[in-house]
Amino acid sequence: MVLRAALLFLLAATFFSFSHGFCQSNYDCPSGPCINGRCCTPQAVNCAGRCGVVADGCSGTLCSCPAGQVCHNGACCTPKTACPTTFGRCGEFSDSCGGTFTCFSCAPGQLCSIAAAGQSTCCTANDKCPPDFTGAISNGCGGQVGC
Repeated sequence: MVLRAALLFLLAATFFSFSHGFCQSNYDCPSGPCINGRCCTPQAVNCAGRCGVVADGCSGTLCSCPAGQVCHNGACCTPKTACPTTFGRCGEFSDSCGGTFTCFSCAPGQLCSIAAAGQSTCCTANDKCPPDFTGAISNGCGGQVGC
């Protein structure tokens, strides 16, 4: 009899808890996750133009960017990938979405003299050694020539 009463009490307590939003795991919640012992119903989220984990009142909704875009600071961004069309600019450039891309658009016979991002220039390297000189000298483009 005591066992039966204890079992009925346990079943009633379980029904009362779950029917009033209390939970122990996500299996106890029909409409959302179990967070801190309470069932949570997430709010609808409009992901248009947004990315990453977006607040929904519970644990967040993961929003993705369309193909060809990347997530940068919570917004979808189309990274630039086109190198400058004029000769004389080379090196790393900002893609405007938090990353960089590299361009080597120097004229034939020139090298890219790598400097700070976006400030590199094309130059004509000196590959000739002075007479009677042995060792390494600058090629004028950030490299060295062995003589």
